[in-house]
Amino acid sequence: FCGCLVFEARCDTAADCCGGACEAWPVSYGGETHCGTENVCLPADWECTGDADCCDGQCSYDPVGGTSFCGCLNYEARCDTGADCCGGVCEAWPITYGGELHCGSEDVCLESGEACAQDSDCCDGQCSYNPLTDTNFCGCLDFEDRCASGDDCCGGSCEAWPVTYGGDTHCGTEDVCQPSGRTCVQDTDCCDGQCSYDPAAGASFCGCLAYEALCDTAADCCGGVCQAWPITHGGETHCGVESACLPTGSPCTDVSQCCDAYCVDTGAGKQCANTMSCVPVNGNCGQDGECCDSGSLCLDFGLGSRCYLL
Repeated sequence: FCGCLVFEARCDTAADCCGGACEAWPVSYGGETHCGTENVCLPADWECTGDADCCDGQCSYDPVGGTSFCGCLNYEARCDTGADCCGGVCEAWPITYGGELHCGSEDVCLESGEACAQDSDCCDGQCSYNPLTDTNFCGCLDFEDRCASGDDCCGGSCEAWPVTYGGDTHCGTEDVCQPSGRTCVQDTDCCDGQCSYDPAAGASFCGCLAYEALCDTAADCCGGVCQAWPITHGGETHCGVESACLPTGSPCTDVSQCCDAYCVDTGAGKQCANTMSCVPVNGNCGQDGECCDSGSLCLDFGLGSRCYLL
């Protein structure tokens, strides 16, 4: 016919249209070609190239279909960016999808024993580290389990177990006692109930110090006695009572130090003696020279002559 096709008329070629445009009209005519540019917006779910194409003003990309459409991606849909999600959130979902990006925040939790990355991953709110397997899991380590931190133990305690595991750290407090000879801190650490200090070694141990051992206090000695040993150890304190004695002629201060029966002053200081060749203090005498102590005199105060120390 003579003339040209008007706006919206069905066409095959742009040359036949008065406006010189013959385009697909997807909304009004299901994609048929008509003269001019369709001036209506695209409804939800229709393919689009930009936000302006869509009635709701949003053209989103669907990474699963590999196409763009009018509307937004629903919760849990696969996404590349939060702008394409209806809620504006596109996050990794480690539990349900192994870390893939999906719309919204993952709302499921991991059960006890399942691998986790953080406390919030777990239904019970605890993600613990297992040093034996070098992995994290939901839950906590049981009593006696190998541990690196008290936070990972069900009881909140990770301590060294010296008896059972040679000092390795395990959950809880070791409930066995230390045998004799092992190092200790207090009496309750030891099976025999005694933690003693050994001054020679500079350390405490389970048990007690034997006879003649160097000591600081009687409580650390097996016999409960810590005394000075003047003869054998020059006055150092040792466990027990010194059994050595001073031979005849040795300087003494008390008869208990002497092997002999006497500690007498012979004029040159007190010495151990096996016989009484002089009269001791308070002994009967005839004259001053008979008194053992050079500072005593033979005097009679009505009880007979005796050696008196003046």
